[in-house]
Amino acid sequence: MQKNTTTGATKVVALRRETIDRPLLEQAATYARVFTLKNESIYGPKVARAITYFAVTEQQKFLSEQLGRMWEEQPFPRTYMMKSAGGTPLTPPGGISDSSIGDRVLYSEIVHADDASSTLEHVSDEDREWALSSLVGDWVALVAHQQWLISSVRPDLCPAPTPWAGDHKTVFRRLGGRVDEEHEPTAPPERSLPEDGTHHESSQNYRNGQSNPDVCN
Repeated sequence: MQKNTTTGATKVVALRRETIDRPLLEQAATYARVFTLKNESIYGPKVARAITYFAVTEQQKFLSEQLGRMWEEQPFPRTYMMKSAGGTPLTPPGGISDSSIGDRVLYSEIVHADDASSTLEHVSDEDREWALSSLVGDWVALVAHQQWLISSVRPDLCPAPTPWAGDHKTVFRRLGGRVDEEHEPTAPPERSLPEDGTHHESSQNYRNGQSNPDVCN
């Protein structure tokens, strides 16, 4: 950033990009992708609906329904790339979104071998990697938030979020979103186990004894 000492205005004069570990990025893309496939049992909107079913508090219902909408609305384009040569456009009108680039990289170079030349022909290797990392980063943020919700609503299935999951606000920090203060999420309280080692029950005793372990499998 560069600041004008007279007006106080700032502007971007350079961008720095960290080096991407391509093998790790591809692994994360492969794992996170399954949450976006409609025929999978862990398809994001399906999981969100299951969480909503077991939700008891208004906060839980609000957050689980919001999660479902986020899964339905992803991917979240942030930037658009436009290129030309000699005044002739090389990219479609309006440019190509980073999410479209990331999607084409995923399905042409990693999990499939689709022909993505019409999208990627004029996109550099560096831009391809950053577009893919943005796409996968959003998916991971959604999965992290989803895991926290499951832990809050059904602690028997997910006693505690895994270390990589961050916290209950991970997805909102990642996507730059905001939660209505009335439904501001709070971290689930520390749960102590009874002497017999079993977990406390919650969510209306799992809807009057109806348990569905497949929700999170």
